[in-house]
Amino acid sequence: MTTTQSVAVHRSLFEIEADAGYATHIASRFEPHTVNLLNALTDANSSILDVGANIGMTSIAMAQMAQLGRVVAVEPVKAAFDMLRGNVERAGLGNISFHNFALGDRTGSVVMQGSRDNASGSFVADRHTIEDSEHFLETVTMKRLDDAWPQFGMARLDLIKIDVEGCEIDVLTGAKEVLRRYHPNVMLEMNYAALNLWRGMSVPEFVSRLLEIFPHVFAVHEQEYRDLGDRAEAHEVMFAHLTGWRYMDIVAGYDRADLIGRLNRLGELFDANQKAYAALVPPPPPPRPVVVNDRTGPDA
Repeated sequence: MTTTQSVAVHRSLFEIEADAGYATHIASRFEPHTVNLLNALTDANSSILDVGANIGMTSIAMAQMAQLGRVVAVEPVKAAFDMLRGNVERAGLGNISFHNFALGDRTGSVVMQGSRDNASGSFVADRHTIEDSEHFLETVTMKRLDDAWPQFGMARLDLIKIDVEGCEIDVLTGAKEVLRRYHPNVMLEMNYAALNLWRGMSVPEFVSRLLEIFPHVFAVHEQEYRDLGDRAEAHEVMFAHLTGWRYMDIVAGYDRADLIGRLNRLGELFDANQKAYAALVPPPPPPRPVVVNDRTGPDA
């Protein structure tokens, strides 16, 4: 079952169709801290790849920020992709294109599994499946980014957003040539439950693999960030993540000064986005005063 509701995404309101579980998650405003980090990483002319775009929330956010650029959204699950296409078309943003397949470390097909009322957590089910009637299994096409790149028609690549429930390293493994050629910044999710259950990978291994790919990797929680290349800071991040679900956002790239400059703007951008949201959705008017008749006696 799906529902359509008005949602603030970045600095505009959109009519968004979502499955029931995800609609409850996004409510009336889509993940302000996620959007704020995307804002810090996006320029007006950015060329962006959204891997694991789900129903299009991050694509719609980034398309507003990159008004002179473009966003290519990739989503493998058919139900989520259909909502992505509808949401983009209703949003009227002409700088988003979309593709219905998975990106990973090989070319072929793969089985994915997800919740029937919330496809946002769909995962590659080649190592683990959930045996119940509340989760679907769906065979989808998988491609390596290096192989799929020509069909996107992109002349450059400034930013990749990856949210693929533990398969982030797989996506990056299939993107070696694209990373080498374009040196984009990358924002991805660190999710220890997905890494362990779906991929059999520990958080220390995940961090180590990222540091083999990128010279600079930072973990972000709301408006603060830590350098995963520093062993002491990496320990603090991993402990906080495993015990309190902090530092789920990872930012990686090749130009340290550029990354730090962008991350240092998180506080400034968050304040500006909060003000824009307040203007977009004004508070309700105060309640009307209640008149109480306190007269007593036979003539009251």
